[in-house]
Amino acid sequence: MIKMNDNNLGKLLIEIENKRRELYDIYLFEPHNKEKLVKLSQELDELINKYQQNAFHRQKAENLFV
Repeated sequence: MIKMNDNNLGKLLIEIENKRRELYDIYLFEPHNKEKLVKLSQELDELINKYQQNAFHRQKAENLFV
């Protein structure tokens, strides 16, 4: 697993926001494109899960040193 720092987590948050906007745009302008909506939604889920896992592991590691 890649060691996450504040900078990497910040970049991941930017990726999440960009994917969320992309998903929203497709929803607005191509609402009948269900395949693309599902694909983007799954990609967003993966990014969010990656962020949560890394943030959790980082927090857990920090607590070991407190």
